[in-house]
Amino acid sequence: MPDIDLNSPEIQEAINAATAAAVEEAAKNFDAKLAEETEGLKSKNSQLLGEVKKFKQKASSVPDDFDPNEWEAAREEARKAREAAAKAEGKWDEYKAELVETHQKELTGVAGERDALRTQLEDVLVNNAIMAAINHAKGNSDLLMPHVKTRVKLFDDDGKQVARVIDKDGNPRIAGAKGDYMTIEALLDEFKESDTFAPCFEGSRATGSGAGGGSGGGAVKNNPFARETLNLTEQARLKREDPEKAARLMASAKG
Repeated sequence: MPDIDLNSPEIQEAINAATAAAVEEAAKNFDAKLAEETEGLKSKNSQLLGEVKKFKQKASSVPDDFDPNEWEAAREEARKAREAAAKAEGKWDEYKAELVETHQKELTGVAGERDALRTQLEDVLVNNAIMAAINHAKGNSDLLMPHVKTRVKLFDDDGKQVARVIDKDGNPRIAGAKGDYMTIEALLDEFKESDTFAPCFEGSRATGSGAGGGSGGGAVKNNPFARETLNLTEQARLKREDPEKAARLMASAKG
């Protein structure tokens, strides 16, 4: 390939031409962008001027010495004057009844909104607590949720909303030797021992009537002390958290 002399007149002329063309193109783009930005600023300025005009029109009707406190006091005086006029005309009872009715409607509306929000809050908190417990117990949430939810209610504990297991009367259930509130996890443990709900848990050995039972007809399903469903980890947990239940299950396994 022959050497190119960058200093030759022809090469210099080509470079100058290309540079001029690039500068011209950049100038066109700049002018177009500038025009676009300018038009946008003009539009925004026109909009702001319109807002200022509206504000001035509104402000022109307000006296320079306007005092909001005096205005509120004047409104209160007007209210008292209407009450006095109603009394003088013998319409006080009618006027008072109207005020009471209006106030009652406002209170009813606020109470309705409050109750609706509380119901939504209860659903969210209760559902979340139950779902977390079911997932931890490796249960089927679609099958278990409707049944567990009827046994759980939201309670106020020193300003904190807590989901607790309830008895048939709607009161918090007590479990364990220490008299603690029953947890949703403990409720699910009861479900695991039930002929009806045991199949809803992963790894359940309950396959039908009498599955997992011992010699006695009332044997508990998934009893960690029974030979067929022996579970040392669960045994340790029950002995630690609920000794009475552990003793009951041990007796059931022996029977």
